[in-house]
Amino acid sequence: MSEPDTITIDEVKYVRADSVPAAPPTIGEKRIIVADRGWVFVGDCVDESDGSVTIYKAKSIRRW
Repeated sequence: MSEPDTITIDEVKYVRADSVPAAPPTIGEKRIIVADRGWVFVGDCVDESDGSVTIYKAKSIRRW
């Protein structure tokens, strides 16, 4: 007999912790990017084959 994937208590459905996918891995390495006109960003960076950089989970740095 297999264990249930969900259980309902007081009309609220709960799922097994091991059935929830893990958090996605961090993409690239954290970097501070200085862009044109004083823009500064921080985020997970990946170098592209054309020489550009893609920033994931980017945040704009407004004040040092």
